[in-house]
Amino acid sequence: MVGLATFMIVSREDVPLYEADLGSSAAKRDDAAHLHQFVMHAAQDFVEERMWETTSMNLKLVDRFNDLLVYGFVTAGGARFLLLHDQRNEDNVKGF
Repeated sequence: MVGLATFMIVSREDVPLYEADLGSSAAKRDDAAHLHQFVMHAAQDFVEERMWETTSMNLKLVDRFNDLLVYGFVTAGGARFLLLHDQRNEDNVKGF
């Protein structure tokens, strides 16, 4: 499974609706929560670009920051699901 992960749901108007830290607590640090938020908010720009480039709802890998990867999924209503984690494994992301 994933060592650390953060899941976020963002509305069509770019308002965060839900955020959850998932994964092992051993990988968390005090400043990690702020770093994860920063990476997730920065990835939203890439999600918007990718939405116009593809017709698929699954945007796959949208952003990378050091060893953190952000995957995106867009609903028909325009809400965005973002998953940040530290291991590149497409099967785990699809299962999520």
